[in-house]
Parts: sequence; structure tokens; C-alpha cells
Amino acid sequence: MSRFVEICTRPESHRALVDLAARSGVHVLCQKPSAAVRSDLGAMIRACDSSGIRLMFHENRRFRSWYRALRAEISAGTIGRPICLRIAHRDTRALREGGYDDQPYFRTMPRLILLEMGCHLVDTARFLIGEVETVSAALGKFGSHSIGEDVATLSLQFASGCMGLLDMSWCAPADLARAEWALNETVVEGSAGSLRLLTGGSLEWIDPTGSRERKPVILPPDDQVYYRRLRRNPAALSQRPDHRCRARDSGYRHPAHHGRRLDGLPLGRGGPLLDGLKDKHIRAVRPPNPLSRPGVLRLVITPGVR
Repeated sequence: MSRFVEICTRPESHRALVDLAARSGVHVLCQKPSAAVRSDLGAMIRACDSSGIRLMFHENRRFRSWYRALRAEISAGTIGRPICLRIAHRDTRALREGGYDDQPYFRTMPRLILLEMGCHLVDTARFLIGEVETVSAALGKFGSHSIGEDVATLSLQFASGCMGLLDMSWCAPADLARAEWALNETVVEGSAGSLRLLTGGSLEWIDPTGSRERKPVILPPDDQVYYRRLRRNPAALSQRPDHRCRARDSGYRHPAHHGRRLDGLPLGRGGPLLDGLKDKHIRAVRPPNPLSRPGVLRLVITPGVR
């Protein structure tokens, strides 16, 4: 079975860890955001290309049942020509004492909601509508518990001519959301009607006269909606590298893959690289095996959930 490591550290550490994995011959599943700067992302891609390593980014919302159903409806022409896509993500964590306790490093990030949450919404928008040609943004900071922006609005123009509005705020309660499913308010408006995502994961079709019809979406069991057990295909990891995270290729099952180790991270670099691990089931430890090389850290993935 092909081996891979999941990198769940802060974005500024990704380049060094991806390079280490590439040199170690280990496929990489890297958490978002992919990199702090564009040049780091380019270097990561080149390192994996040259080593024949598959580089995958953990943008998993496109694999949610409701977004796949929504894209199928759009492709089938249910709404006619897409006119506007609206996705909203809201939470009050920037206003609440302890709102960042689960990810304390957010408090000191100079770029915050657009970098950490915006990438999810942009990837979902591209999955549903296609490539983006132009983008503009407005940012704001209103909470007192972080130094980075906690409100952001992105205006998109897709290559198809469709428009998009991505609305993010950690200073407002959600109108429609299920945080445990990573489900956000989503509406696609078209020339023949609109489709709206409902809290239960189903879709609502609204025609130009205002008539409404619920469109059920087949969902996995409640405890697997977020950690969807994707069809396994380990052999795909040894195929030609592809820098898009594709469920059918990766065979990724989040809770089940554990105990993967990546040796060779110098101790002197461990602090800044591994500070602020993004998931509680990831930890940095000294090698317990006396035969291991001295002066290195291991990045260990252990069982657990967020």
C-alpha cells in the first residue's frame, strides 16, 4: 500500500515539510491554505513533480454530497444559465471570549478569515461554476481577539460570465449552517430558476414564479457526513502526480489513517515549523527508537477527530 503523510501545520511551514516528504518518497496530503506565499506553492509543486510524489491539498468540501448534487443539477440545466452564486459562512467566534481557543494561533495571524476560510469557499465556487477570471475583495476587523481580519467579502467573475459573492464573517450568527457538517448557506441563481442548500443537506428548487420543490440528497450516516469514507484506491497514489485533491484517487479516510511517521525534521527547526498544529491528533515527538537518527523529530498522526 502506498504511504502518505498528512501535514496539519501552519501554512508558513508547509514548504519545508512538503520538501522533506518529497525527498523521503512519501505522498503528501497537505492541509489548507496550501502556502503562505505563491512562490512557496510553486516550490512545493516542483519538489513533488521532480520526485514523482503526489501532492494533494485538503479541500474536501467539494466532496460533500449536497455540493456534488448541486453541481449535477447545474450541469443538467436545472437553473438554466447560471447568473450568480452566493456562499455565506458566518460565526461569532471573533466576538466571543475564547472563540479561538480551539485554534489559538489564529489570534496572532495577520491574515485570517480570508486565508483560512476563504480558500474553502473559493474552491467550492470553482467546483460548482468553473474557473474565476476576476476577483475583488473587501476586508474588515471588528473583533478584539485577533490581529487579522475577521470579516471578508469576495466578488467573483467566472469565465462563464456568472457572478459570485462569497461572504465571510466571524462577527455574526449564521442564518443557515451546520458547523458539524461544514455546511454553509449556498444559493445558485439562474435564468430558469434557483437552487438553495437547506440545513438538512437537501436542495430547494425555486422557479421564476416562486414555486418551490424540495430535491432530496442521499447522505451518508450522520457520523460520516464530515469524515466521508471515500472509495479506496491505494494504487492510484503511484500514478502520475496530480496537484488536485481527488477523492477517487486518494482513497483518503481521515480517522482510519494513523501512525504514519515522517523522519528527518531537524530539531532546531521544530519549534517554528510545528508551532500551532492544526489538528489535535497531530503531534511532534522525539524518535522513541534508539536506532533512529539523533537530532530529528517525527510528525506522528494519531487517531482522533477535530
